[in-house]
Amino acid sequence: SVALHNFVGGYCGLSQVETGAVNACYLTTYKAFKSSSSIKNFQTEVVSKNPHLSHFFRHATPLFEKPLTISQVSFYPKEPVVDHILMVGDSAGLIHPLCGNGMAMAIHSAKILSELLLASISNKSARVDIEKAYLQSWKNQFSKPLRMGRYIQGILLQPRLAKSAYALANQFPSMVPKIIKQTHGEVLL
Repeated sequence: SVALHNFVGGYCGLSQVETGAVNACYLTTYKAFKSSSSIKNFQTEVVSKNPHLSHFFRHATPLFEKPLTISQVSFYPKEPVVDHILMVGDSAGLIHPLCGNGMAMAIHSAKILSELLLASISNKSARVDIEKAYLQSWKNQFSKPLRMGRYIQGILLQPRLAKSAYALANQFPSMVPKIIKQTHGEVLL
C-alpha cells in the first residue's frame, strides 16, 4: 500500500518495501521548490508542514547519504510512434507515478510491440500497418490510465482542490479503489 500525503506545491508517497524500509518519494513543482535553498530546507520548511510527513521525516533513518533526485520531468502526453520509431515504456509516454507499477506498464508495452512484430513476419505486414496497429493497441491499453494520472496530479498540486478531494475521499472511501482502478488499467493475466 502507498500512503499519499499532500503539502503546498506537491505530494509525497510513502510505501514500505520488502526489506521493511519505507520508500518516500515526493513530487513538487519548480515554483514551490525554488523558494528553498536546498532539498533539506524544502523538506523542513514545506514538506514537513504536513503533520504526517513531519512525523515520518523526524523519525526516519535515511538509507542514503543524499536523497536521490530527478528534475524537470514532463508528464505531458507523448506519441508511441515517432518518425517510424516504435517507442516502449517511458519513451512512449512517461508512466505517471500515480499509475501504479510503471515497470509492468513498460514491459507490457514491449509485449504488445513484440507480438505485433512477430505476427508481421508471418503475415508480411507493411511497416505502416504495424505502426498503426501498435499505436492503436498502445492507446487502448495505456492512454486512459495515463490521462487519469495527469488529471489526479493536477488536483493534488492545487492545495484547495487537493483538500476538497481528500475530504470527499474521507466522506466516501468506497470511491478511492474505483479511482485507483482508473489509473492502473486492466488487470493482466
